[in-house]
Amino acid sequence: MKIQFRLMLAIIPVFVIVHLLTSVITGIYSTRALEEQARENAQLLSHSYSDQLDSTIDQYLNISQDLGSAVITAIHIETTLQAVRKRYPQFSHVFYTPTSGKVLEMAPYKAGLIGYEFGEISAWQRAFNGKSPTMSAAGDYFGQKSVVFFAPAILSYVYNQEPTVEGVVALVLPLTNLFKD
Repeated sequence: MKIQFRLMLAIIPVFVIVHLLTSVITGIYSTRALEEQARENAQLLSHSYSDQLDSTIDQYLNISQDLGSAVITAIHIETTLQAVRKRYPQFSHVFYTPTSGKVLEMAPYKAGLIGYEFGEISAWQRAFNGKSPTMSAAGDYFGQKSVVFFAPAILSYVYNQEPTVEGVVALVLPLTNLFKD
């Protein structure tokens, strides 16, 4: 009986140690697997949001280009800007600048913004010189963190020459509205 008791006393600690080691090793591998799965899920979610944001930005660039095309043929530019603002209320301001880069028309109208200088913003210059829509870096525009979409108002080819940029439209989109979409 003493031998059995001593044998039990020797075997029980071995079982306890083996069980503890197995539990610790299994826990470590399980934790690593869960962490890796969480990282992969976060990357997938990040890519999904990134793709959605890229798609939304492309849509806004298209809207700005459509407005640039509409403005060049508009009889009354301010009415055209108001119609765009009414259709797309997520834009806080919509502007038209001639080649000088200074605001000439806007919706909503605010007398203090007449002559506001967009021409110094690099995205405005890229839209004007590159003859294609661009987006500014995020910044503080008119009291809100926003981005501005710029698109040239292009007069079509005349006598097989290059198209002429007559002005640039600017659509101000607060970042809160960008991320809502």
